Amino acid sequence: AGKKHPGGMKTGYFWPVYGEHDEVCFPFFPSRVQVHVEKLLGLSRAAGGVLLSDGYTAYASYAKRAGLTHAQCWAHTRRGFFEAQTAEPEGAREALTQIGALYAVEEQIREDKLTGA
Repeated sequence: AGKKHPGGMKTGYFWPVYGEHDEVCFPFFPSRVQVHVEKLLGLSRAAGGVLLSDGYTAYASYAKRAGLTHAQCWAHTRRGFFEAQTAEPEGAREALTQIGALYAVEEQIREDKLTGA
């Protein structure tokens, strides 16, 4: 789309952001360049803060500059091990088993309506 190609399609990206108080927003940017992470989150240093992401490298470098711990979501981590099953079946299976155990603990926490920590 745009002036050069009216009616044409362009690629763009939603950058979902979930806040610590359950707030959610879906800003849209035309690319996945790192500068968009800084536009979204700023560079204020948050002592002890954690940035949970899908593992995209732009988030890792942002977290380092902002003094945050970078954590990757388990669903994206699990996908890597799932895809590795053909190349490294034993190691991938062990990782998937461990991640499954974490999922089971999370489910139990939800069922028991536990909070804290």
